[in-house]
Amino acid sequence: MYAGYPLDRPSKWPLVVIMLISILWSLYLFEKAKQRQNLKSAEMRKAVHIDTEEMFRYGMETDAGNAFVYGELAALDPVSVPELDGEYYCIEDTEEEYRENTRVVTKQVYCDGKYDTEQQVETYYEWQTVSVRTVSCTRI
Repeated sequence: MYAGYPLDRPSKWPLVVIMLISILWSLYLFEKAKQRQNLKSAEMRKAVHIDTEEMFRYGMETDAGNAFVYGELAALDPVSVPELDGEYYCIEDTEEEYRENTRVVTKQVYCDGKYDTEQQVETYYEWQTVSVRTVSCTRI
């Protein structure tokens, strides 16, 4: 008995077939995901490791493909602002204000055996972006 309905032998076969199809489909999807992961891993293992300037130039000239490049990154024209000490690649200054906002909310109220709609004005506060200033170097 299943939820008050008897399951005789012929009515079990569709359930068994559906379960087998589901299991086979999930195994197929798992195998496809595993193959994709293996391809990506092989691609990363085959990548060239570049750690000198000569190897970098050779890789650029010969189009070596995927590469892991090790080195020091430096800005040729670093930027600075009076508010901060030092020189940087990029500086983003975001000014925000905590402002009061209002919105009209419509609610359904059950009264005297029927539903009525009622509108209320709600006040809420949130941070709002006033201005964004970005300064960045042009050459790295």
